[in-house]
Amino acid sequence: MKLLLTLLLLIPSLTWGGMKTLNEILQIRDMSDKASVLYVLQRCSGLFATGWDHVIDQNPSVAEGLLYNSKILTYKASLLYDAPNLSSDEKLSEQIQASQNFQRIYTDIFTENWTNNGAYFEGTWVEGDWNVCTEVINMFGN
Repeated sequence: MKLLLTLLLLIPSLTWGGMKTLNEILQIRDMSDKASVLYVLQRCSGLFATGWDHVIDQNPSVAEGLLYNSKILTYKASLLYDAPNLSSDEKLSEQIQASQNFQRIYTDIFTENWTNNGAYFEGTWVEGDWNVCTEVINMFGN
């Protein structure tokens, strides 16, 4: 329950207006804390899923790699998720939902950036998030 409350405090809102960059999160959160690591895994999973959704038609092989990254991070999050009353499948289901929540947020950001700048995230703060998430997935040997 403590982990769930911490996660709710970490997730600023389901709108992106007040969302901090991942670099800011890494500076203010204790990354030895499971809840902080779980938040980063969920958020990166959602970002990779957004990337997958936006390039699937133009570059299917890149898209498949992004989807794989999203799935790996979701699975890792489910292993880290401390919910002793839930089965492994239930933990995974909750982490999929968390990833999808972030995917919706990042999709809104990608759409607005495309409309305003002609790029999904290049040249915006999301590019920094992408770099952080690339480092995170690389820690798992990808």
